[in-house]
Amino acid sequence: MARLIFPTAALAWMAFIFRASSLSPEEVNQSLSALVWLGQLLSIIGHLVMYGILAALLQISIWSWRTSTGGSLRWAMAVVVLAVIYGISDEYHQSFVPGREPSTLDILTDGVGALAGLMMVKYTVASFTHWMRLAGRPFSTSAHDE
Repeated sequence: MARLIFPTAALAWMAFIFRASSLSPEEVNQSLSALVWLGQLLSIIGHLVMYGILAALLQISIWSWRTSTGGSLRWAMAVVVLAVIYGISDEYHQSFVPGREPSTLDILTDGVGALAGLMMVKYTVASFTHWMRLAGRPFSTSAHDE
């Protein structure tokens, strides 16, 4: 049952991204009125954060199902590719929303955000693992290691 928490969270986050990209530019500006002054930078930050969180949730989901951390670079690449594919589908979805249009820059930003999110979660786990070892308590990202 615990294994389903992060995959469910990743799916919920994907639904949130889908809903957010369904909003018209006016609805986005109204929702984020305090940040409208950021202009295009707001969009870039939004994509970086949303896809960074998505990649982190996807990576943790994989860790919750894998019995070993072997091939972690391959899985990390798969996470980034999956996030970018979702970003492409999101841009396609936006082409049907009045006032919105697909953007190659957004897809690139999604990929950079996914990579940054993945690096942050891996760094956090590596740091936590290091400190747990120093404290004499081994820690693993594998769901099956004891």
